[in-house]
Amino acid sequence: MLAIFTIIIGTLLSEIAASIGKFQTQHKKETIFQMGFLEAFWPAVFFISIALYNGGFYLDPASFPTFFARMFFETIVFTLGLAMIIKSDRSTSAFLTILTIPLLLLVDTFLGYEIGPQQIAGILIVVFSLVGLYSGKGLRKSGSLYAILWALGAAITISLYKYNVTHYNSVAAEQGYAFLMLLIFFFVLSLVREKKNPIPFLFKYPYNVQSLARGVAMPFLSFAYIFAPASIILTGKRAFSVLWAILSGGHYFNEKKLGIKILYLGFIIIGLILAY
Repeated sequence: MLAIFTIIIGTLLSEIAASIGKFQTQHKKETIFQMGFLEAFWPAVFFISIALYNGGFYLDPASFPTFFARMFFETIVFTLGLAMIIKSDRSTSAFLTILTIPLLLLVDTFLGYEIGPQQIAGILIVVFSLVGLYSGKGLRKSGSLYAILWALGAAITISLYKYNVTHYNSVAAEQGYAFLMLLIFFFVLSLVREKKNPIPFLFKYPYNVQSLARGVAMPFLSFAYIFAPASIILTGKRAFSVLWAILSGGHYFNEKKLGIKILYLGFIIIGLILAY
């Protein structure tokens, strides 16, 4: 029950942050670099605070090759994620990011993990559901390339993240340094490219709500894995993320076809359960 609660809260807060960012950038009140700074600020603060509190703010030097490889791709994926939020419908991006899951299972197969017939059936249900929804009139295709590229890139960054926290670093240290580097990256770009200081946005409504919602969401979602198996957490995160995106897309951004989207979401949840 506690795992489900953390997933519901974490995914809902993530959707609030994404929806505010999308609305503000669409109305030219926020740029993509300012959005990146806001999205990275509180996660960096929270994870660094947790690491310092536990005395674990330390990266094993042996992890540097894979950590910096992760950060190279993470910077690209994080930027793609911002563009995806801005350019595509909320439900479109949420559905297409589910592609990461079958891609991760393929990576596990490549690494030597065995995938049985049930998992293959689950992957096929997910893929065919996404193809059916995307090829029909259920999803708008505008901006979907960003979501597809994000899903491909996320399979790489998640695999590197899993490797690092399994063999070298604590979750708080790995994530703390990662978000700190992203924070610096978007801060510098905002100053150099746009000649704007993003720090005042942290004290202005609704940007402070956007940033804080993302910051609180990340620890909720990261530490949910303590309370239940990874398969349940990942399935729950994707399912609730899509659900909140469908509801916010319909309510705030006038997206259509809510009924068919929820129907396909049901099929995808079944596929995710089988896949794990």
